[in-house]
Amino acid sequence: MGRKESTIEHPGVVAEIRGNTISVRILSVSACASCHAKGACRMAEMEEKHIEVEHPDPQSLHIGQTVTLSMVERSGHRAVILAYALPFAAMLATLILVGTVSDHQALAGLAALGILVPYYLILYLFRRRLSRYSTFRII
Repeated sequence: MGRKESTIEHPGVVAEIRGNTISVRILSVSACASCHAKGACRMAEMEEKHIEVEHPDPQSLHIGQTVTLSMVERSGHRAVILAYALPFAAMLATLILVGTVSDHQALAGLAALGILVPYYLILYLFRRRLSRYSTFRII
């Protein structure tokens, strides 16, 4: 018996079908937007996103159809680490390193921000390889 991995599921609507690639429109709702007091804090945020999903049988779907997207929770954690945790650690390490070597705080700050350019460029260049690890499925 294998251990079942927990999944994240999100409802969506098929927006476009191109070959085996399905574009699904989802409504990303922040915690404030789902709160009953959202009008009081004025911080409600609802954002429409399009997710590209490879589907082996695109003929079984049609535009406007409601579907459920599923992703292994571990993939979501990996994405958060790559998008937020590692760049923050790189910025902090650069800030400390340049700050101890140089007396110029502005230089340390610019270097810390500048480290993000090659980091995100590398992520962009490896986007196809990384997409294998965080794939959505239509269930």
